[in-house]
Order: sequence, then C-alpha cells, then structure tokens
Amino acid sequence: MGMARGETNGDRGTRGARGEPVASLATAATTAAYAEHGEALRLHLTRLTRDAAAAEDIVHEAFVRLITESAAGRAPDHVRAWLYRVAVNLATSRARHQGVATRRASELVARGVAPSPEDELLDREASRQLAVQLAHLPDDVRTALILSAHGYSGAEIGRRIGRSELATRSMLCRQRSRLRSTFAA
Repeated sequence: MGMARGETNGDRGTRGARGEPVASLATAATTAAYAEHGEALRLHLTRLTRDAAAAEDIVHEAFVRLITESAAGRAPDHVRAWLYRVAVNLATSRARHQGVATRRASELVARGVAPSPEDELLDREASRQLAVQLAHLPDDVRTALILSAHGYSGAEIGRRIGRSELATRSMLCRQRSRLRSTFAA
C-alpha cells in the first residue's frame, strides 16, 4: 500500500531522529489528538487485529509518527483521518510481516541433514529399476505414465496418445498397479 498524505518513510530531518526523545517533541495539539482519538483508534485496531497488545503498539507508533511529522512541520490537515490511515497501514504491514515469518519459520531451523549413503543407494537402485521397467513398455503407455507423473490430466494425456479420457485413465491405473507389483516383488 502507498503512504497516506503526510506519512513518510522515516524521520528525515526531524530533531527526534538525531537522538532527542520523541516525547519531548510532543505539542499541545498532538497531546490533544491523543486524548481525543487514542481510545477510539485503539478499539478500531483491536477489532482489526484481534490482539489488544498489538493494537496498543500500533496506536503508539501512529502517534509517534504524528509527533515526528508535526515536529518536521508536516502536520496533517485532518489528524483523525491521517491517524487511522497510518494505523491501518501499520497493521497491514505487521500482518504481512507475521505471515511471512510464519511461512518461513520452518526454514530457520532446517538442519540440512544429508540422506544416508544407504538411502541414497536405495533411491538410485529404485530409479534404475523404474527406468528399466519403463523402457519395456510401449511408447504410448510410457508417455502416458510420464505425463501423469508430471501432473497432466487424463483428458490431456488421452489427446496426446490418441485415446479417450476413460481409456487413458483405465490404462494408467492398470500400468501403475503392474509397476507397483513389480517393485514389491
């Protein structure tokens, strides 16, 4: 999402960005804005995020940004609307970040254990045995099995090998069963 009018990517050129506490930059207008809009904004964000602590953090961050913008001489014209837009943008960014963190969490603990030599040897033998079995099959059957392994539908395979969808699916089922029994023996 883009930034709302008056929202910035950072604290460019503000006094608070150079080590001065942001609270010391608060003016009577920002204090009044907090008193007037803080609670309603927190309730709105609690409904949006379903997390009271997160909502409180976002409200504080939105007001820190308001103070920073006001101190830089870029106070918004409509404080309530600006606060809500900035807060919703912050909530959206937080949710996206948490989604990515959740999806990628398993990658952080991947230990990267290599397969044992025995497992690797068994996989190679099974691959060779499958290649030999596939080599003995007619071309259309081999093509159908390979296309099926790559995710093609019965109708697509049937068109490719010149059979109906039902005949193709039946043939695939029989051939898979034969291959399984060959590997089981």
